[in-house]
Amino acid sequence: MWFFEWLYALYTTERTLLLLTLFSVAVLVLGWALGYLLDNAGCFAALATLLLGISLIAFAVLVKSSVARLVGGGALFVLSGAAYLLLSIALGIKNRIIERKKKRAQIKRRLQFTLPDRENAFVRARLNTVLKPEEDMGDEPPLKLSYASALLKKLKEMPLSPAERLQASEMENAFSLYVQKEGWTAGDLRAVNDLCSALIKLSAKYAV
Repeated sequence: MWFFEWLYALYTTERTLLLLTLFSVAVLVLGWALGYLLDNAGCFAALATLLLGISLIAFAVLVKSSVARLVGGGALFVLSGAAYLLLSIALGIKNRIIERKKKRAQIKRRLQFTLPDRENAFVRARLNTVLKPEEDMGDEPPLKLSYASALLKKLKEMPLSPAERLQASEMENAFSLYVQKEGWTAGDLRAVNDLCSALIKLSAKYAV
């Protein structure tokens, strides 16, 4: 307790020391914010070093008491070191959060565009549907929908949300209608193509 009382008396007696210290602290706070925004602790370290040098010179010229000079300089060194440590910790946490968000985004993209085994007949036919021009397809179904029905059956065993379960039921009904249909049109091909795309995305989400 006595130390803080002595420190308070020292700073209130030496008004110049108090003003210089407050100015230096304000500059350190601004430098800390700049380093955080730029994601660069080195920027803050350079600014703090520059500020310490200028402050020590100002203490030597403007502060009369040698004890006040030493205390003022030591206090600035302590504050600068503590601020640099806090900045390093804050930037570490910030970068970890950003890295986690990037990893989650990558995982989400992989899940969204993941396809089943390339050797799967359903996938081969699906890719053939996408790449083959409509005029070369004829009136026959572009793929065997038996695999789609089996995939839908497995998918409905997953813990789907109500909206996804409704979507799966609608896709199942649509596939059943197209299986029985003869003489497919270009519009039918596009509709089945969209159904297959939605089915693949939904099944990839649940790793079916």
